Amino acid sequence: MNWKTIFRFALALLFAGTTVGLIESSLSPQDGSTGVALFLGSYTVKFLGYAAILALLSYSQAHRPFAHAALAVALAVALAALALAVVHVYSQALPLLGTYIATFIEWLVTAAAFAVGVPAGRLLAKRRPSAAGYEA
Repeated sequence: MNWKTIFRFALALLFAGTTVGLIESSLSPQDGSTGVALFLGSYTVKFLGYAAILALLSYSQAHRPFAHAALAVALAVALAALALAVVHVYSQALPLLGTYIATFIEWLVTAAAFAVGVPAGRLLAKRRPSAAGYEA
C-alpha cells in the first residue's frame, strides 16, 4: 500500500469538502436559513470534486486502486469526524439534529462519488496509451 498517496488524497478530499463548506456558509443568509438551491448546489459541487479526486487517485494508482481510494475516503471521514468532535468539545455545545443529518448526507455524497469516481479513473487508466509506445 502506498500510504503517502493515501494520506495525500485524504487531505485533498478533506480540503475540498472544507472549502466548499466555507464557501457555502459565506453565501448562506445571516438568519441561518439555507435555500434548497444552495444546499443542493454545494452537495453537487462536493460530489463532483470528490469524484474527480478519487478518479485521479484510481487513475494514478496501478495496484489496488479501490483499496487505496477506500482507505483515503476512510481517513478523510475519520479526520472530518475528529475535527467535528473537537469543534463541539471546544464550543461546549451538543451537536444539533441538523449536524447529524448533514453528516449522513455528506457520507452519502462521498459514497456516491466513490462509486462513480474510482471506476471512471480505472476506465481512463485502461484507455491511456502504454508507456512502451503508442500504436496508431
